Amino acid sequence: RSGYRGYLGKMIQSLQQAPKSDVFPVLFLAHMYAVLNDEAHTMSCLERAYDERNPWLLNVQVDPAMDSLRSSPRFRDLVRRIGLPLSSLDKN
Repeated sequence: RSGYRGYLGKMIQSLQQAPKSDVFPVLFLAHMYAVLNDEAHTMSCLERAYDERNPWLLNVQVDPAMDSLRSSPRFRDLVRRIGLPLSSLDKN
């Protein structure tokens, strides 16, 4: 009914009900929120992944869905705390 954005909304609802012990869904949620251009929820999920020391967070710089966040001070601070180089972010 509402296309891909509606599909992502339903996926987000189902992932939020996933067991909390699963480390992958939080980053999958972040990816979907980023596709929906919801910076607040994306960063909230990324911060949660950081607090949980999720190893998949190391891929945050190469996820094309995060392109719109690269200039965000919050995103840049997260990348710095992870220990990834910021120089690749300066290209955007």
